[in-house]
Amino acid sequence: MDSRLQRVNTSNFTIDPLQGGDFGSYHCQVTNDVDSMNSSTALLTVSPFGSVSVSPSVVTLNISENVTFTCEFSGGPDNEIKWLKGGTGLANDITSTLLVNVDDVNKGDVYTCVISNAAGNGTDDSVLYVNPIITKDPSDTEITYKDPTGGFICCEAEGFPTPSITWYQNGTVLTDMANVTELESKPYTRTSTVNFINAIFNDSGSYYCVATSAADNVVDARSDTAYVTVQAVPERPVDLMAIEIQSRFIVINWTEPHDNNAPISGYYIFVNNITLIMNLSNQTEYNITELSPYTNYTISVLAFNTIGNSSVSEEIVNETLEDAPDPVMNFSVSELANGSLLLTWVPPLVSNGEYCYIISYTFMSLFNYTDYPDRTETSNDVINITLDREDNKLGLNKNSLLLENRSNETTRIRSYAKYIFTITGVNTRLKAESVPVQDSIDTQSQASTPVLDMTVVPIASSENFSLMVNWDLPQYPNGIITTYEVEIEQNGTRKSVKNTTDFKITFGELTPYQNYTVTVTPFSQLKGFSYSITERTNATTPPPPPVPPPREPGVFEFTINLPPAPMDTGKLLCYIIVVYGPTSTSTAEFQTTIMATFSRSVQEFILDEGERPAMLFRLEEIVLPNHIPSTYTVQGSDVLPDMNYYAFVIFKYENDGGSIPLFQTSQLITVR
Repeated sequence: MDSRLQRVNTSNFTIDPLQGGDFGSYHCQVTNDVDSMNSSTALLTVSPFGSVSVSPSVVTLNISENVTFTCEFSGGPDNEIKWLKGGTGLANDITSTLLVNVDDVNKGDVYTCVISNAAGNGTDDSVLYVNPIITKDPSDTEITYKDPTGGFICCEAEGFPTPSITWYQNGTVLTDMANVTELESKPYTRTSTVNFINAIFNDSGSYYCVATSAADNVVDARSDTAYVTVQAVPERPVDLMAIEIQSRFIVINWTEPHDNNAPISGYYIFVNNITLIMNLSNQTEYNITELSPYTNYTISVLAFNTIGNSSVSEEIVNETLEDAPDPVMNFSVSELANGSLLLTWVPPLVSNGEYCYIISYTFMSLFNYTDYPDRTETSNDVINITLDREDNKLGLNKNSLLLENRSNETTRIRSYAKYIFTITGVNTRLKAESVPVQDSIDTQSQASTPVLDMTVVPIASSENFSLMVNWDLPQYPNGIITTYEVEIEQNGTRKSVKNTTDFKITFGELTPYQNYTVTVTPFSQLKGFSYSITERTNATTPPPPPVPPPREPGVFEFTINLPPAPMDTGKLLCYIIVVYGPTSTSTAEFQTTIMATFSRSVQEFILDEGERPAMLFRLEEIVLPNHIPSTYTVQGSDVLPDMNYYAFVIFKYENDGGSIPLFQTSQLITVR
């Protein structure tokens, strides 16, 4: 018999200590020798208190896992089983086992098994922990530099018990929590937000959060990594330069600036007052087109991104190259009364550079002497005259050119010739389209120069004293020579032969041994310049020895004004030709003689004795020093007082670079 069961006396029975399995119905049986009798039944109910045990007592699960709680107890009878979650009963859960599927965090809690009967009740708890999970990861965020509205990143985690959240920046715990806010948005869920107010570039980086539970043996949860980018407008472009310059475009490039974490969207190019947009962020070169030639352009660049515009780069100033100018307009030529030609035109609308003009022309004589090809002036080569550039940049105020008759040997205008002109605008780089004159022009006849190679030869005869005159075509006929007029004069008596077309004529029945002056004058449409020679007819008998006229020593003296030397080195040559003749000789006759003599250059006259006229010439050459006086006195001696003297002076400056004709003058000399 169980030692815990003892009969105290005939009427009492004890169970000590009482155990949970001791519950049940009890009765006593009275027995004697005759019979036995059972008493009524007594029900012993044992309370479960202290006997309830739930296993497992602690469990940690992840979402989607499950656990079965088992409740063990003793006592009875008629035990009632009830399960509580967080103190709240679970319906329909009246067995000793409880299956919990952790489909959400709310399944985490304290689970209680309650056993009760008529004698009392007993309970036991088990805790179900749910590992934290990140329910909302922070996302990549772009924030404007020092923007007061800022931006934020957010992390949300849930678990049982409610987890705490720790932030990490670039792998290091974020210790500055001034801008971190937290709240429990719902049971067992915590939301943590990092706010970026007036963010600086150091706020950029990688961020993640870690959810941690206060319970033991709970696994932390880590979020995905988010990247926070603090962005600003780009730095300004630097090293702006022009790498190619042409007449109508400029190619520029620059160094790409730092984008301050916001990719560059493009660039603004400023050209003078024009703004160009280049929406190509991966290029730092731009071709600025549709520019005007020979023009200064001020250029700058700024970069822009989604945040805004950078500051403007330093300006550069470049000048486009010249380009071909426009052609001139209304080019025409007209002849003036003095035989010069006036060319006029309308300047081009656009010069595209520093501008000048080139006048080009050819000419062809309208007369053609096949026997005298050297007298027929025809230019087969183009003659060019370049007009100097004007002081102003465009040089467009030049709109005419006067080509004077005989202005100089190269470009002088020939009389009685056909001229064809073109004009070309030129800048330092290119030429415009050449523009021909509207019509060629025939220059008019001008007075012919004197005849050449004139000789007067006495013809010996016992009966007829004659002078034979020969001449040749003038050097510059300046028209078609139609006739010649030949005049002979002796002591005021004249006779002439007009309208002759020959190149020789003989004057007969002259007085022997007398001086005659013969003059030949060519005629075209105008009377040409005359040329005269004085010759003596033959004598019938040898003349007596000449008696020298009475003379006294005489001198002439005249002063010439000297031009200043154009340079410091070299020499000034002064050619003085003194012509004398009878006092009846007029200044005009002297000038005619000199003009006929010097239709060619002075040097030819000096060297070629055959070119001298019959009248005597006196030639002196004076070489002046570098520092010359302003005047020079010329003296002559042993002169005849009954003669007029005429001085013809030519100046020429010479140095190693060549010679420069300066000017010429003439004057009548007084003999004393």
